[in-house]
Amino acid sequence: MQSDRELLELAAKAAAIETVYWNDGREVHSSGEGFILPSNRLWNPLDDDGDALRLATKLRIDIYFWGTGVEAEHGDIPPQPIELFKDCDNSATRRAIVRTAAAIAQNREQKDA
Repeated sequence: MQSDRELLELAAKAAAIETVYWNDGREVHSSGEGFILPSNRLWNPLDDDGDALRLATKLRIDIYFWGTGVEAEHGDIPPQPIELFKDCDNSATRRAIVRTAAAIAQNREQKDA
């Protein structure tokens, strides 16, 4: 099981998103946990709907909604497990997108090895 930070790091790699450093969200005036981009903006598609949508669009991730969850797929990788809806459907959708993006990066790494 990967940590959120590891998932985000792989997702950024898959989408060729340049990050500057990891912000743990504990700094004064911090806007939350995530990677800081060169533009000094926080990037965290696990928490931000816009970041997640841009990630899915850039990587051409397909999203399918089922009665109890959401599935995100990409042709280069095996289907990922369905992310179940719990308290927030949006959160499950964002997590499905990030997990799929991370799997894309891992798949590329294996091909390059």
